[in-house]
Amino acid sequence: MRHFSAAVKPASLIAVAAAIGWLAWGHSPYLIGLAPLVFFLWAKARHRWQAGLVALAYYLASSRGVPFGAQVFWSRPDEWWLGPTMWIGVSVLLALLWAITWRADGHGYWWRVPLLLLIDAIPPLGILDWASPWTAAGVLFPAMDIFGLAVTVLLCVYLAMAAHSSPTRSMLRLTFLAVLAIAANLFYVQPLPPAGWQGINTHVLPNDDPYSVQTMLLHKASVAARHGARVVILPEEVAGFWFAGTAYFWHRWQLRHPHTTALVGAAFPVRHRRYYDALMDTQDGKPWPARIPIPVSEWRPWSSHWSAIPNWFGSGIRHLAGQRVGYLVCYEQVLIWPEISLACEHPALLVAVANDWWASHSNITDIQREDVTVWSRLMGIPAVRAVNV
Repeated sequence: MRHFSAAVKPASLIAVAAAIGWLAWGHSPYLIGLAPLVFFLWAKARHRWQAGLVALAYYLASSRGVPFGAQVFWSRPDEWWLGPTMWIGVSVLLALLWAITWRADGHGYWWRVPLLLLIDAIPPLGILDWASPWTAAGVLFPAMDIFGLAVTVLLCVYLAMAAHSSPTRSMLRLTFLAVLAIAANLFYVQPLPPAGWQGINTHVLPNDDPYSVQTMLLHKASVAARHGARVVILPEEVAGFWFAGTAYFWHRWQLRHPHTTALVGAAFPVRHRRYYDALMDTQDGKPWPARIPIPVSEWRPWSSHWSAIPNWFGSGIRHLAGQRVGYLVCYEQVLIWPEISLACEHPALLVAVANDWWASHSNITDIQREDVTVWSRLMGIPAVRAVNV
């Protein structure tokens, strides 16, 4: 019986961590506010391996859509293993850091927890850090920007400390932050996108005829322009590779609509079969490159085939139509590093594009939408999205 009781507690911690991961991601942006609770479960563990399993259960549950989406993306029978390998491998890698920073007596969590969140966020590990509890900042402390991120770190610290400190002291700390969160949400007013900014969703599959796709995109952009759109946003890579012919079509479109700019998702070839996963600005023909393309599926530096060029520490800010625009391309929307850097640069508008034809039977598209909602809340700015599904 004693051995059974000793096993029940770690099993319960792991099960609750998995439940938090499942609830927080893929259902509602407001449920992301539950994510910091995993720090209390992590700190409650009695052994390092238990702390690691708590984190592993959280990450596996929160990223549960990866194997299903990857099964469609890598549709070849001999590539079936790539999705599960990424799902389990990345979750294990992230959980290892949680296991390393855990401490049995709870001492030092005032610096261990912030260090854990920071290492998880900053590249190179930051290019894999999906489902970070830090994302809860936008739910709990809207329009508080960098200060909201800092207070969320404090919340994670207090939750970890609560596993070892007196209930009275923990309650006082957490009550203070709860009052701050309630006040922030009561005073928050969701801003509206500026007039004339329009995101257009599409349904384009990889094997669709390129000429028909371009014709459809040009038509949709023209209709939006005729109805008063100043900026038209099309999804990630929906226009395919930005070769000379594609650039010519959109240059002609721009001449016919001089008062409208299109941001067209495309792969902009550079050299040696390398490209930028980018938004193409039809006014000046320059790319807005993604900073973090998806590892393995897009960023493959070891490959002789096409590989996207990363720019992990680049700026995600551009100026367009009188607005200071922050932008996120697909995979960047589920990470933490691109959003933190945007919050430091204070954009006035958030543009988010994705190409999710492969993720229609998973929760990935829902999580992207929730993340964009949460981060626009944190920065107190409107968001315009365009998704290919």
